[in-house]
Amino acid sequence: MNSRGMRPPLYSCADARKLLAHLLDQGSFIEFCGPRERIANPHLAALNVPMSFDDGVAVGAGMLNGTEVYCAAQQGAFIGGAVGEIHGAKVTGLLERARERKPGAFLFLIDSGGVRLHEANAGLIGISEMMRALLDLRASGVPCIGMIGGREGAFGGMGILARCCDHVIMNEHGRLGMSGPGVIENVMGVEEFDAGDRAMIWRTYGGKHRYLIGEADCFVDDSLEAFRSAAAALMSARTQITAQSLGAGQRDLEGRYGAFRACTDAMEIWRALGIERPEEVQLLSTADFLRVAAGRKGVPAAPQGPMEAGREKEARSPAILARLFPAGHRCEVRRGVITGRAVCAGREIAVIGTTNHTTIDIPMSLRLSAHVLATVESAPGMPIVMLVDCAGQQLSREAELLGINGYFAHLLKCLHHARASGHHLVSVVYGKALSGAFLSFGLMGDQVYGITGSEVGVMKLSAMARVTKISERQLRRLGETSAVFAPGMENFMRLGGNQEIWTAEGEVEDRLAAALRVADRDDRRRALGAERGGRTLARMVAEKVKADVAREMSR
Repeated sequence: MNSRGMRPPLYSCADARKLLAHLLDQGSFIEFCGPRERIANPHLAALNVPMSFDDGVAVGAGMLNGTEVYCAAQQGAFIGGAVGEIHGAKVTGLLERARERKPGAFLFLIDSGGVRLHEANAGLIGISEMMRALLDLRASGVPCIGMIGGREGAFGGMGILARCCDHVIMNEHGRLGMSGPGVIENVMGVEEFDAGDRAMIWRTYGGKHRYLIGEADCFVDDSLEAFRSAAAALMSARTQITAQSLGAGQRDLEGRYGAFRACTDAMEIWRALGIERPEEVQLLSTADFLRVAAGRKGVPAAPQGPMEAGREKEARSPAILARLFPAGHRCEVRRGVITGRAVCAGREIAVIGTTNHTTIDIPMSLRLSAHVLATVESAPGMPIVMLVDCAGQQLSREAELLGINGYFAHLLKCLHHARASGHHLVSVVYGKALSGAFLSFGLMGDQVYGITGSEVGVMKLSAMARVTKISERQLRRLGETSAVFAPGMENFMRLGGNQEIWTAEGEVEDRLAAALRVADRDDRRRALGAERGGRTLARMVAEKVKADVAREMSR
């Protein structure tokens, strides 16, 4: 029994509202834009998928030990806690209002597989809007605390977003990653990842491993009181995204990759960290585990090897460089990553990007973030153009073992720091722009532009059909009338995901020069989606949340 005279449920077994009721001070939780508003999701209705009037997330405010906090709790039992248009808008609206009102903290109870494939394109944009709003909130001085301990864990874009928080709290049941084991097995084969090996899944994604490699700040018991106490303690442990903190983060992530890249199982990493009996780690209680882990968290003092050596320069530059920068450029391409400088309309700019439909792995992500940090340090205010042609993130057990989602989050934080430091971020999609790789850098642009023929989305319709159990034929038919379901830059533009589409035959260098003159840096994607009729609810829902906050919190 607790002080309220009742036995609280385990964290891992409670639904969103029970979690909030027990985590916050008794009777203090106020929900905004709740089920009583009866906002119906039209995309799910079109697919004959049961909907929920909260769209799988509860957002609100309350008190934690007498301090006002704002909070969002995802409902893992509803479509795996996945993010669609309404779900994303509710969280984004609350994050934006929190930036104005400055509560003591923002608590994000994450329980989600990422983008809701039933609303693929809208979900992708929704998570990107959440990421930008969360990083803006952090920059305003409000600590953001992610909690992961439910049935779904934090995967996909939510796995990246979790690592954008100041702090992450996990328990034994929590899982954190980018690509789930089923996705990796389906694409790469059972030899790469056996999705039926539950012990390996928890060794790879589980809270103990994430704590040991530095992806989680706290490891606690599966109790609401433990999460509550940890969150209360972390509220005063504010962190700042600065050049110094990002430089240290870059070194830590490079050290992790150098130390552990040859490891094929978490137990090898634990042994390298000095744990004498790694085979017993999963059996340890929380208290015993924390004693064993003391002083062994992070990266060993002597990394086992340098960063990847094979960095030969590719002989042929992608044609997009010559087309965008006819006045000249000093860009190099190594293993599918573009970095360098170029001249546009008589002005020098920095360039990062990808080419050849590459899948972004950890070394590639580190090269991109290193170039952003170097640009901020050496060329204050220089515009950064991001060239996007990527077919997603690396699907491998190694990438998940080392926490590729954390590397992607680091890249996002570097780009956010660049924007906050006065750098104009412009993205140009000229090939593929898929999944978490697109989220990690292309969608962080102040403006996003596309060239005709580009492919934008989460995954191919055939793969979406397998996951959602909805026929490809039905998805294709719905895509004729709804931009949510169909790939392609034109559909993405209808949703507000990009500003313009440039014709492949046009004078793209002139269009880029015009884009670099755009002064508006605000995130206008919700407004564009509403104006173009592709994402009609996101703006309304976000504004509804803000209005509820203003009304309820002024009483």
